[in-house]
Amino acid sequence: MKTNIDAVLSAKSLRYFLQLIDNMSYTQAAQILGITQPALTQQIKKLERAVGSPLFGQMGK
Repeated sequence: MKTNIDAVLSAKSLRYFLQLIDNMSYTQAAQILGITQPALTQQIKKLERAVGSPLFGQMGK
């Protein structure tokens, strides 16, 4: 039986996360992935909820 974290940590979700790490820009990562920035943001939020911690710190503009 799959747990909640197994369902969230799909290959697609991990690919999105890695692309975001590579670019450190939601907009650029979303463009490369061929999705919208809000869709990428939602996937990252799902991952954060699954692991119970923010994946990225905010440093301001």
